[in-house]
Amino acid sequence: MSHLASFFDYTNPEPYHQLVVQSQKMINAAFWNMWMLADDQSPMHMLTVSVPGVGSIESKLGEPTIKLHVESNSPTLYYLVKCHSGTLKLVVGNDAPKSWDVSDWVFAFPVTVTNDTVPPGTQKYREYVDRMGVRPGDFSLAELFIDVSQATTWDRKNSYFKDEDWQNQSTDVQGRFEDFIRGWLQQMADGERTVIGVSIEAHRPDSINKNAPTFVPTSCDTAVYPWISPATSRDPSDGPDENALCLLLMTDNIPPPSPSGLPYSGTFVDATDNHQGTFCMNKAQFWDSWLLPLLQEINAMTEVYPAKPYVDANWDGSGVVGPRYYIGYNPDHRSSTDPYFQFSEGWGGWNWSSQRHESSGEASSDWGSWWNHIRVNESATSSSYIRFMPGGQAITISGRSDFHFDVLQTGVVSGPFKTEAHYTVTSNWHLNFALGVVSDGGLQIARIDDPSGTPACTSTGYGYDEGIDAPWEDYVRKFSEIINQYFENNLGAVLNSLQNALADQHKLFLPASGTFLMRDALFNTRGDLMVSLFYNGAEPPSTAPRRPGYLHGLPERLPLHKAVPRVPPHKPFEGPGFKFPRQAPAGEKPPAAEKSSGRRMDDSAQD
Repeated sequence: MSHLASFFDYTNPEPYHQLVVQSQKMINAAFWNMWMLADDQSPMHMLTVSVPGVGSIESKLGEPTIKLHVESNSPTLYYLVKCHSGTLKLVVGNDAPKSWDVSDWVFAFPVTVTNDTVPPGTQKYREYVDRMGVRPGDFSLAELFIDVSQATTWDRKNSYFKDEDWQNQSTDVQGRFEDFIRGWLQQMADGERTVIGVSIEAHRPDSINKNAPTFVPTSCDTAVYPWISPATSRDPSDGPDENALCLLLMTDNIPPPSPSGLPYSGTFVDATDNHQGTFCMNKAQFWDSWLLPLLQEINAMTEVYPAKPYVDANWDGSGVVGPRYYIGYNPDHRSSTDPYFQFSEGWGGWNWSSQRHESSGEASSDWGSWWNHIRVNESATSSSYIRFMPGGQAITISGRSDFHFDVLQTGVVSGPFKTEAHYTVTSNWHLNFALGVVSDGGLQIARIDDPSGTPACTSTGYGYDEGIDAPWEDYVRKFSEIINQYFENNLGAVLNSLQNALADQHKLFLPASGTFLMRDALFNTRGDLMVSLFYNGAEPPSTAPRRPGYLHGLPERLPLHKAVPRVPPHKPFEGPGFKFPRQAPAGEKPPAAEKSSGRRMDDSAQD
């Protein structure tokens, strides 16, 4: 199995709402960049440590690196300090200090990753908030850093002293070296910590301004995630650049799992340029909590609901019938937020189906032995479907509505007669969208236009009649055109509303905007949102972010389409009336003695 197959088919963020997964290679590349940006005389380049009475070291440093530890639960990682050149001196007994050339030496320290709160009002808080592009609010920041204060000694296995073998040194020298390491660690613990990530953290997510993440993390844990090659399925081991550090995020003040940890599922990252870091949002949060509630407005705006039809019957066998209906308005469920319009999860996506709505009307004209009775039945069903492309960005929303209109006429006019007519108008529609990300960390869902000549909506009518001497097929065709126009107008209104929501108040921001750059938003097979992450190439928090050139070519957020005026109807739409021809011969009238005072069974049909 390939890495991509594992990435798309098996990754699973459960039980967490969001993950930030950083490969060892990604973290070390960021450290290298921080080291390159630092001034030559900064502590990142020059090491000077003196432990009184024990020893000292002066060295020109290389870039710091980490080595994630996945073979057991502790430590989280090893922090490696590389010496390009310099001298270590140790005071051993009463003799003159012993010296060692530390060129190409590597000191390894077992350390942990710690989550520290940066409260509002502090200088560090203001610097981070400015970097993230959000306004200060009622939230704190979670700063993740390598905490060397937890280290008590150095790690022999991962340290490297070139030609020097400390095992061959005297007990006094080894003891003095241990004393020096402890003093060095204490000084590192008191100094600047090494930050590897920052995220907003709030106990009142509703207080965050709209430029903050839509789903604000309320807890942040960490865990290592081992690399298990999909091709070999070997046991995890320390060393591979694909081993990863995970930020495990929960939202809405839901308690995080205890103990923390992410069960192995698939390969979230690898060592290639496009997959060194991944942001993953659980499908329950992306779809159920965010997008589906927005999209259910489409269900409300495309549902067909029949009202009482128009029916009129005359003594001579003639009459008029006409459909009455709503499109995008259900008198029983007037709000698009009604649970009635909610999608339900099905195979490959989400579905919605309306109830079967029915209505009827009838009219009669009775002149004794001459009579004419017409009955009309209407019914309608509507449905919609949402599908996404695993491994891609596409979201397709499609739907169908069927409107049925049935007429039955019976009577006696100079003899018995019976006519009937039926038609169904089927409307099929679709909207295509695609995921994208923009440089501010926001998610953009853009409408993808159809190829030229492909309409977003088509309505087709078909029907049959018996005993009607009138152009029924022409009538069905005309009504199909009218109902299609209503659908096009309603879809335009839906698109405007949806695009406004996606571009403004419901705009989805990802955590750590300003700390990570993002691109290539995709869905895995489960429907989780997967976004490639890159460090912004700057030392947090004081240096301005450096953005790669491709970001400058990303499109701006799309403008709204031209508004389609629409007011929810207070009365049903009326379709064109269809006239039934008279059955009585020209000039013939019923016997006057048989004339009845009544002619209609349902006067309300004209309302």
